[in-house]
Amino acid sequence: MASSKPTHRKHLPLHDYRERCIYHITLVVSDRCKVFGRIVDRRQMAGDQTWVTQQHSWQKVMQQDGSTLFISPEGQQWTEAMMAATAKVELTPLGYDISKAIQSIPEEWGKKGIKAKILAKIVMPEHIHFILFIEEPMEERLQKLIRGWKQGCNKLLRKYLEGGGCGAGVKNAAQPNGRSENSAPANSNSSTGPRAMSAPANPNSSTGPRAISAPANSNSSTGPCPMSAPANPALATESCSRERLEKLPSGSAAFLRSAMGSSGSAAFLRSAMGSPPEDGAIACSPEDGAMASSPDKGAIPSFLQGASKRILEGHALFEDDFDETRLRRKGQLRAMIDYVHNNPTHRWLRAHKPHWLLPIRGIEIAGRCYDAIGNILLLGLPRFQVHCRYRWERDQDHEARRAHQNESVLKARKGYALVSPFISPHEAAVREFCLREGHSIIQISDNGFSDFSQCPGGLYDYCDRGQVLLLVPSERPHIDRKSGISRAECKALNDRAEEIAKEQ
Repeated sequence: MASSKPTHRKHLPLHDYRERCIYHITLVVSDRCKVFGRIVDRRQMAGDQTWVTQQHSWQKVMQQDGSTLFISPEGQQWTEAMMAATAKVELTPLGYDISKAIQSIPEEWGKKGIKAKILAKIVMPEHIHFILFIEEPMEERLQKLIRGWKQGCNKLLRKYLEGGGCGAGVKNAAQPNGRSENSAPANSNSSTGPRAMSAPANPNSSTGPRAISAPANSNSSTGPCPMSAPANPALATESCSRERLEKLPSGSAAFLRSAMGSSGSAAFLRSAMGSPPEDGAIACSPEDGAMASSPDKGAIPSFLQGASKRILEGHALFEDDFDETRLRRKGQLRAMIDYVHNNPTHRWLRAHKPHWLLPIRGIEIAGRCYDAIGNILLLGLPRFQVHCRYRWERDQDHEARRAHQNESVLKARKGYALVSPFISPHEAAVREFCLREGHSIIQISDNGFSDFSQCPGGLYDYCDRGQVLLLVPSERPHIDRKSGISRAECKALNDRAEEIAKEQ
């Protein structure tokens, strides 16, 4: 049985879950069984060859900085960032049905008089994310509505377990052998079907992919497509619809603009409130677990054969509770949607770079034990503490603060790793400036890492590049809903940062 992340989160007692709001909903498959699909990348989808043959025809070259360079049969050079940008979820028939079930939430709930929209969604192999916009107050609580939706998903599961009926995904999954970027359901024009694969990431993007040479035969139907002007992977599966935006109830667009902040453009709003992305997923071919057109009664499809007893016998597809994050601050909506869209890329990176993106336990620094996420090689650099003193702000000593900020930047440019919890806005400003210049930081946190913790979204790309090391005292437990930090905790974290900076 796979290890399971606790999915019960104590819902906010003072929040009315019947009011107008935007929620980021996460549901985890029972026992984290991977029944919805798998993550695939460019090597597994190029041309008409089977993915096994195609994947093993690529070469992997280790670079001096520890990164991997992927070389295609035609001589194209793909960095890890470029390959991760092509990561997609290849859905099983059940995964495809769940994707359509999320898409149908506004229509199904609309029959109960509830106005809702799906702003973004993704079906991952063992969990799902979707951003739900409740446009008007409703009579039922959100928890009851999600419970009813999960019961509908259990009915889809029973169709496969009983073998007597096939969901829509089964018919659509029957594709020719092999994979291609254009693999799609039978009705490729359907607004609810999976979209074709987008092009890889922009080679000139900030993630640092290298220049690539043109393929030997750019017209070959079996080789990778030449990389012209690829789409932004975070927005590649979005679709814009002005008509949908104009049909929204009064105030909806204004509400989203307020949530997204001044940086929210009209194009992004239309994208967020138009047809939600279809995961960038491709339907699976029959050898990946699609049931035959005339299955035996009671036969279990291969994509469910490794599932837990809770799924096979209890017919419970998801864990009992769900995880929800309520939109509460300006600019949070953009971060929510980016997180959903980037899930396949982040999963690919975690699988291929576990030494930088997964928790590492029990590192001893300055006589204390820490857990870490990120590049532990940064501990080999000289270190400098960034600490904008409280007394400087209290006494309005702006000159002392600016001098310390300038000194921190100069130290970073000389090769020092900046150490701090980066709590105050002035410390965070130093961190952002130095990260953009390509320097390194060691950040101290007050919340422990669970086995499923990862680098925060705002630091993920920098962590992937090896610029970030997150440290937390090993004795600190992981708190699912960490809110606020006391002055005593701030002082304790700054004391730890001072210890780490002095220990060489």
